[in-house]
Amino acid sequence: MDRTKQVSLEELEHLANSDFCMMQFADRLEADGLLTAPKHMQDNILARSRQLDVQIVAKTNEASKNLQLFYYSLKVGFATVFALSFLLAIPQIPMVSPSRVNVFYEKAQEINDQLQEFSNQLFQMEVTFYDKQKK
Repeated sequence: MDRTKQVSLEELEHLANSDFCMMQFADRLEADGLLTAPKHMQDNILARSRQLDVQIVAKTNEASKNLQLFYYSLKVGFATVFALSFLLAIPQIPMVSPSRVNVFYEKAQEINDQLQEFSNQLFQMEVTFYDKQKK
């Protein structure tokens, strides 16, 4: 196979539609050998990776991942503390009449709504930060 020959769009479409031809094409490519990288490609890549602008981007990505981990840890930690405090407070609550159960239920709903709102705010902070970083 001639390495300098370009494969036309029609040939590529035919290869995509014919498994037999695709396998023959792949076998021929493998038999002819794969292209080798330019001689100084590795040195060029390593030199480019040491440049300041690439280092800044790499450190920014690392800091972003650390910040994401911090937000996640904050959420999990807050949920853990709340759950433990709730479990520790249950034995302290005296047995109540059925009429007061509704009051406790409503208070629990309020707390749940506030936690949900807080969690949504944390999530929104993460999404906003991630969107700004992508730009």
